[in-house]
Amino acid sequence: MTDRVIDRGATAAGVRWRLSAGGDDDSYATMLEVEDDGGRISGGGMGGPKLWGNDRLNVYTGGNPDRGPRGVVVRCAPSIEHIMLVLEDGASTEITACGREVIDGMRFGVSLVPPDSRLREVVGVAGDGTVVDRFELRHHNESWRRHR
Repeated sequence: MTDRVIDRGATAAGVRWRLSAGGDDDSYATMLEVEDDGGRISGGGMGGPKLWGNDRLNVYTGGNPDRGPRGVVVRCAPSIEHIMLVLEDGASTEITACGREVIDGMRFGVSLVPPDSRLREVVGVAGDGTVVDRFELRHHNESWRRHR
């Protein structure tokens, strides 16, 4: 776990989030903490190599299944300049970029979505609009539903 804060933000409803990250090429941690005025709602993230195998997008989804929003965290290759979250109904939204700069050789993004959101995939897009990589979220949805 790391204490180096990459970015932080808040929703209009007053839910605050903080993304921290750090490590080396083989053991890199990215952690999202979510809280509101009542205190900590959830915390979680991913570890392992900065980017797994040939992936140019790594994604974590999670949160407290009983309280608060579901978090989506992305770390990706620098060639990805826009990160899109696509829902099962085809609607999409851009994931909030954590700064626009490259940090530790990657870009980062965070989104807080309603807990009942049905996520399809995360799509990484280059500056010219070319799709660089896709990350399927079907398994993430199944796991989230089992714990709700």
